[in-house]
Amino acid sequence: MRHAVVLLVIAVVALSLPVLGQQIQAKIEVVLDKLPLDNQQKLQNLGTELDQYINNYQWCPDDYHYVVPVTVSVYFEEAKATSREDRYEARLIISNESDVQYSDYRWDFNLDPNLNLQHGTTYDPFTGMIDFYMYIIVAFEFDRLQKLGGNDYFQKARNVVEQAKFSRFVRGWDRREIILNETLSADNQASREMRFYYYTGIYYFDFGETTDAKNYLIKAISYFQGLPASTMERFYSLNYHRMGEVLKLLGMKTELELLMQIDPAQEHKDYYQTQWKVVVEEE
Repeated sequence: MRHAVVLLVIAVVALSLPVLGQQIQAKIEVVLDKLPLDNQQKLQNLGTELDQYINNYQWCPDDYHYVVPVTVSVYFEEAKATSREDRYEARLIISNESDVQYSDYRWDFNLDPNLNLQHGTTYDPFTGMIDFYMYIIVAFEFDRLQKLGGNDYFQKARNVVEQAKFSRFVRGWDRREIILNETLSADNQASREMRFYYYTGIYYFDFGETTDAKNYLIKAISYFQGLPASTMERFYSLNYHRMGEVLKLLGMKTELELLMQIDPAQEHKDYYQTQWKVVVEEE
């Protein structure tokens, strides 16, 4: 039986690089086991190359000083040899290990066996895919820090889309453009604003600024009922425990009561009620 070839690189770049602001700290996984052995051999260093490509690059300026965790998994599905080059099909799963995750199954590209991934102005069908989703993740991170603060990075992602339209490998880019347009649509603006108010409220709470924390969290929760159920389902799933704990510690009984009404998950409702009872008992 052919053994799976899995290249896993965990880069703790904060220990080896100067602080660059929102420093990307990525875990890279490249899975080659579906490819012929010859192609596996050609790509055996791709994990290391991709690690350097992502972790040694300054994706955003030195405005803030913290690490953004990212997980990048590349699963190779097929290899096609031509007289000119090796072509591949793969799928990408990328996330910020929190509330942003994408799975993309339509990725075609060529790769030179002499791997040397470089950032540059010329579009590349392999690194272009990485760039597109990295800029989206950075954009969402800036949305947490400023209201609609990720716009410049969403534009960088759009620039990649525009370049990709003229590539030999265009499969999937129509869908990626739709994803970007939906993210930047007027209908989605409230969701982006809500994330800013919520995460800023949590930030103030963590630093002991309780008045500001309450004000921002009240503003965040005011968005909840107006947002799509699909958006809020994921948000509640990721944040209900932390949110309920913070609201309890801030004595925000009214907001806990509201969450008991609008969050559809019974497990969440029970948790909010437990936190609400603590607030009531302490009044």
